[in-house]
Amino acid sequence: MNNDLLNFAYQVQHANYQACIAPEGFGTCNKDVIKAHSIQNKQILEEIQDCGHVVMLLASISGFKSVDIEFKRIGRNRATIFTGLCHHHDNLFFAPIERDSIDIINPEHLFLLAYRAIIKQTHSLMNAAHQARLLFDKKTDLGLIIKKDALSEEEEYLLTRTFMAFKLHIYKQAYDSIYINQRYEDLCHEIIKINQEIPTIAVNAFFSFQRERMAAKYSGGVALNIFPKGDETIVIFSYLCSEESLVSPHINDILSSSGEQQECLLSKLILQNCENFAINPKHFETFSKLKIERIKEYFTKTLFYDDVDVNCEEISLF
Repeated sequence: MNNDLLNFAYQVQHANYQACIAPEGFGTCNKDVIKAHSIQNKQILEEIQDCGHVVMLLASISGFKSVDIEFKRIGRNRATIFTGLCHHHDNLFFAPIERDSIDIINPEHLFLLAYRAIIKQTHSLMNAAHQARLLFDKKTDLGLIIKKDALSEEEEYLLTRTFMAFKLHIYKQAYDSIYINQRYEDLCHEIIKINQEIPTIAVNAFFSFQRERMAAKYSGGVALNIFPKGDETIVIFSYLCSEESLVSPHINDILSSSGEQQECLLSKLILQNCENFAINPKHFETFSKLKIERIKEYFTKTLFYDDVDVNCEEISLF
């Protein structure tokens, strides 16, 4: 790989897309964005931190078409942050679940947890498209892209990333409409309570079970929120009620199971679909070196393949 391009690729990893993506109903927002927590710092990260740190799974470029996956201790004030909202809109949207304790039978609170997840994921895809554009422009400047009749690999990658971001941006408008019109009942939820001796993990993620990246539109979206509350770990699946038939078949096995089997299935789902999760460092210290390697290996394979066989007991995050 060209050294100039490789050095630039390392820089691009930290070139975040910074724009407030508040709903269009609020008008275009040009205020400066903030580093907002997608997983709440005070209520949730506080419960799983140790000496002000949590453990996260981080990916970094290590060469051409390769990534390094490592678990790292991250200061809770830096963990799970994104730059997709200004201070005004972040406070406006999420004050009810920041000001008060999260109430899992309150439709507004449940919606806001899911809303934060889709805003975070929309920003992440926009950021990926932004970084793809920066790399594409750099390759063009270095003369590394040869113009042909057919699309180059780099052009296909840029178009794919841009299209994925655009599709989710359009899909998010359904959630924007729910928020603006306060139709919280349009979102359905499935809630699991897991008894645990110590808080172990927190997740805030949004993904789709429809795997075709170049499908005409985004569908089957689901928000997954996992967090400790008292002596329980709360698991919440949230999705548009109109898309229940697209989501339910994929989560029924989890909902109908219990104990270690349920925790195993949840762990597989998290590693297949989520990057935005944090683990209690004390809990992570109980993982063997072999288990850590199995988790990293499984996570990496799921970046490229949909069906990866694994003994889920070897990768349980709970």
